Amino acid sequence: MPFGVIGNTSDFDSEKSRFEPWKGIHSISISMFNIRKSQSDILRAFIETEMSDSENLGGHPNGVSLINRQKNICAVLIPKNASTSLTTSASSSNADKWVPFNFLNKDDSLRYIVILRDPVKRFISALNMFLTTGKVLYGDLPLVVRGSFYNSDCHFLPQTKFIKDLPRDQIDFFFYKKTVLEDIEKHYGLKLNQSCKNENIGNKLVTEVDNELIKKLYSEDYELINSVNFINI
Repeated sequence: MPFGVIGNTSDFDSEKSRFEPWKGIHSISISMFNIRKSQSDILRAFIETEMSDSENLGGHPNGVSLINRQKNICAVLIPKNASTSLTTSASSSNADKWVPFNFLNKDDSLRYIVILRDPVKRFISALNMFLTTGKVLYGDLPLVVRGSFYNSDCHFLPQTKFIKDLPRDQIDFFFYKKTVLEDIEKHYGLKLNQSCKNENIGNKLVTEVDNELIKKLYSEDYELINSVNFINI
């Protein structure tokens, strides 16, 4: 059945979840949890000390990313676009050094890695995450009123909002698919620790939505996707 509006499914008082769109879900091994906790702690500390003045995009600080100075590349973290997998796989790599970065600090020498995802699939993934994993919704209940979308949480914001401040000619676009991390590895000659990538093991409670409505609500995302050349397609 098509699904359109969701609400908060938990009363967890975890304030830090508002600033950890990369945080892993609960059903993971102890060693995996320790790796993710370590990396999210580093990122959270960076956000609290270096990005306190950044625009808040539904609990996601504008500009948050990871940088690899050896390769002069910056991985932009967009919620529900492999941001958890990218963060844990990059940050725990023994071959490549990645550190938190604010991409609002302009650098003409960088290439920016941006993963874009089909908005319908991204929307369904976000719904299932909130409905089945106990993650806390940021802000108010998302609503669709007379064809307009009112939402506060970063996982439902259009992807264009997270890259609006990036120089377009410095972006390398990748399309989200199961092999996207391998595609990034191959293109830049990286060695990511993919044993730490996020496997979405939440239940797929929602499998279908009103596609035409989602396409209308996320029209800017579709315009962007249709206008760029993806490296891995």
